[in-house]
Amino acid sequence: MDKLAIWLTSLLLLAVFHLVSLTTLPNEEWDEYKILFAKVYSSSIAERNALYHYGHNKNLIDQHNAKYDMGQKTFKLAINQFTDMNPTQLNEFFPVATPLALSHATPAFPVMTGVSSYNPADFGFSFLVEDQGTKCNSGWAYATAKAIEIMKANIMGDIVPYSLSAQVMIDCAGSSRSCIDQVPQTAFDYLTQYNQRLYNERDYRNTMQLDRPNMCIFLAGAPFTKLAQYSVLNSDEELKNYVSARLPVVVEVNPTSFEFLHYSAGVFQPPSTTTNGSHFMTVIGYDADYWILQNSFGHMWGERGPSYQTVFETVTSRKCTPIQVHLKNHTFPFDYFFTEVVFIGKI
Repeated sequence: MDKLAIWLTSLLLLAVFHLVSLTTLPNEEWDEYKILFAKVYSSSIAERNALYHYGHNKNLIDQHNAKYDMGQKTFKLAINQFTDMNPTQLNEFFPVATPLALSHATPAFPVMTGVSSYNPADFGFSFLVEDQGTKCNSGWAYATAKAIEIMKANIMGDIVPYSLSAQVMIDCAGSSRSCIDQVPQTAFDYLTQYNQRLYNERDYRNTMQLDRPNMCIFLAGAPFTKLAQYSVLNSDEELKNYVSARLPVVVEVNPTSFEFLHYSAGVFQPPSTTTNGSHFMTVIGYDADYWILQNSFGHMWGERGPSYQTVFETVTSRKCTPIQVHLKNHTFPFDYFFTEVVFIGKI
């Protein structure tokens, strides 16, 4: 009985030590984190909880990176805007999105077989990395805007293009589901079926601090892009061929693992997870063993390429890829209208 009491006491002391170690971070470190990611908490209790999870998650990041340094992991993790959040918060932020029952996609047209590898950075392209924030689950809108932006840049030869506005889709297309579980098809249908305008971000600003859509605004006289059609792809081979043809593709991934949310560099290998959720990113390139995707989590997430792109690399094989269960959601835009200043025409 005495041994049991000593054992239980030891466990209690260990738990208390662990808790104290997580909540006694240097004040300067915590203050810098809050400033860097514009963190504001509703109460002192909420901040103490956030501080606890920050300390706990920081320890997990350090443990993972130690394995990376020993060659046991293929990718690194880093502190970012998600580090002060617990798993329940993160899973609730990324619920599973349900594809639309009715598709207005146009059958995909044939393209050349893809080359062995393709990276737009090798051709001098640099696409601004957006930050959707942690208030609104709007990856569907950001990925759609970025895909159209990159396609337009390829056609126009604009290696440093203006960003297109995701906020337009959040405010005007997504309705009450904009910040919850909306899908890219909603944005593509808004543009193609209703002949709507996609403005430049400099004119229609993205707002990362809101947890709901704003009022939809029509900007008379502002430059805009119009999309004529989009298509759905059904295989990894098609995905490679279209990306090689400089047609970026929006894909769905499961973002609910700790590793995904804190990924910073290397070849990402999705861990086993019992949770499911939806997040959307834009495939912009690939190599023999991985895809290169652009995300909308800001510059503190992911790997920067030579043209300052944040890229996310995922391992693929002949049998499966981490996104194969969502292949029905691979969509790409093409044949768009655009206006810049006075010119209006069809490409």
